[in-house]
Amino acid sequence: MDILLPKLDGFEVLEKLKQNEKLQKIPVVLLTNLGQKEDVDKGLKLGAADYLIKAHFMPIETVEKVKKIMAAKGK
Repeated sequence: MDILLPKLDGFEVLEKLKQNEKLQKIPVVLLTNLGQKEDVDKGLKLGAADYLIKAHFMPIETVEKVKKIMAAKGK
């Protein structure tokens, strides 16, 4: 999920997901261009499985990271 979204930002969406018992175990990967340490720390603290900065990863690398996260969660 990107952080820059219309209406609610990705942090707010992540926070709401993690507060919902039915949805809180869904792994969420933040994929964004916002790469300041404060943003990364905030995303991980809110429960993101990973925080990927778009400019640092090729699409195939992103796919591989997501596959690893899903495999670890048993999905």
